[in-house]
Amino acid sequence: MPLSGMLTCGNCGARSQMNTMRYNLSGSKLICPNCIEKERSGIKPGTTHSRSARLRQEQMMQKTAATMPAGTQESGNHTGASGGEGMAKYVCRSCHFKFSRKKDMDVNACPYCGRDAVSPAYEGKAQDLIEESTQMEDMRF
Repeated sequence: MPLSGMLTCGNCGARSQMNTMRYNLSGSKLICPNCIEKERSGIKPGTTHSRSARLRQEQMMQKTAATMPAGTQESGNHTGASGGEGMAKYVCRSCHFKFSRKKDMDVNACPYCGRDAVSPAYEGKAQDLIEESTQMEDMRF
C-alpha cells in the first residue's frame, strides 16, 4: 500500500507527500525534499553526516574485501571490517548500527546516523548476562 498522505514540513511548513519526507540530520522532525537538499548541501566534507565520507568508507571496505584471499572474507558482517587484533566493536544505541574501529581510535559518534550514542558491543552470550545478574541479586541479600 503506497504512502499517499500529506505531511507538513517541520522546517519550512510546506505540505509534501508522505513518501518524500525524511528526518532531518538530528532525527527530531520530518522535513520536505527542498529542506533535505538545503540541509545536506550545507554539510562540510569529512563530518560524520557527510555522504562523501560514507562513500569513501564503503569504497575502502570494498577494496579491502577484494584484496583478501578467497575464503577468508567474513559473511554476514554488515560493516566489512574484521574483528581482528587491535579492533574494538561498537554499537549505536540510537540506530543499532554495528561497526568496529581500531582500539586506539576515539569513537564519539555513530558513522551511520551521526548521534553520540555509541557503546562498546557486548561480545559475550546472553546466558552470561543472566548468570551475572543472578549473582548480583544473590550478593544484595
